Amino acid sequence: MLDDSDSWDFCKLEEVLNANDRWKITAQMRANHAVQDKPFWPLGKFNKYSVRSGYKLAVDLKNRYEASSSISNDGLWNWIWNLEVIPKVKMFMWRCAANALPVVTALRSRSIVIDPVCGKCGEKDETMEHVLRDCKWAEFFWAVSPLRLQPLSIGEACSIVDWFGKIRSCPDKDVHALFATSAWAIWFARNLSRFQNKEMSHMECLATAQRAIWSPLICANPTSQKSLRKECRNDQVKLCSGATLNADRGLGLGMVLKDAQGSVLGCRFGFQPGVFTAVEGEAMAMLEGIVLCREMEVQDIIFETDCQELYWLLVKRETDLSYLGVTVEKIYREVVSFRHIAFSWTAREGNSIADGLARFALQNFSPLSSSRVLPSFVNSGVHD
Repeated sequence: MLDDSDSWDFCKLEEVLNANDRWKITAQMRANHAVQDKPFWPLGKFNKYSVRSGYKLAVDLKNRYEASSSISNDGLWNWIWNLEVIPKVKMFMWRCAANALPVVTALRSRSIVIDPVCGKCGEKDETMEHVLRDCKWAEFFWAVSPLRLQPLSIGEACSIVDWFGKIRSCPDKDVHALFATSAWAIWFARNLSRFQNKEMSHMECLATAQRAIWSPLICANPTSQKSLRKECRNDQVKLCSGATLNADRGLGLGMVLKDAQGSVLGCRFGFQPGVFTAVEGEAMAMLEGIVLCREMEVQDIIFETDCQELYWLLVKRETDLSYLGVTVEKIYREVVSFRHIAFSWTAREGNSIADGLARFALQNFSPLSSSRVLPSFVNSGVHD
């Protein structure tokens, strides 16, 4: 018998037994109708995984990521490829933006044993940002260049891409071009020091940057006047130079300075004794034209010549130790003081005024002189 202390709640016991039975019945039903687990791959044939389907998924995911990255950087790439600089500078800027410049830290990350310290300042590791911007040598260059860029403070430290973005915000395309060629010239000076033990001064580096702006793209048909001739903007002037030589007597030089509308701003002509080749004479004429530009206080100039050989020497910037090469290098050094210049070629019939001045100077042994008006013997109605 059960006493009062051992009393049972028969209602609750009945509920427990009923629940137990229900659980057993449910488990039995599940066992009878259960589906066995097995691998499932929705991208494969018959829902089975294959290496081919897995590779396809990986490629799709990669392309999707690169496409989104490319879309976000479209503005940067378009800016780089539309810069008004020579092709090698565009390629250099692309390598910077793609973090593909072979600086020391990048080489060390590929297990190449090399001293990580910057070869210019000898203070910090050589990263891309350090070489092009933060090195003391580079800081001084940016400060004295026409851009007058000041060093970034610690709080302004940014990546190369962000730095490019700050320059892009400036609306002046000339600033963009000079910035790109200056960065390339700094890298050129770094390579010259590291691999050839030659040190480049800041002025030489700036001259290298300026020359990389002047060169137009080398076109497939170099004899086409349309492809080589540059048109004046409203704020530019054009210096047309010409030379006439006589093997027995010397060289006649003629230079004419015009505005964008073709009006003559000034001229310079004269005779120079000596024996010159035709190309040397044209180079001497352009050098004397620089004197005229300084006298007229102009800063944005297109130097135009009818000598195609001289034109290609100027835009290709090939090293030449001859007298001609020395004269061309002197032209490079002299024009650094101008804000912006370009070289252009024109047909001989388009350079009639300068050639007329040169012939007069050769016939009359005229000393070199400048004037704001054309002499009376020149037909002032003739325009290039």
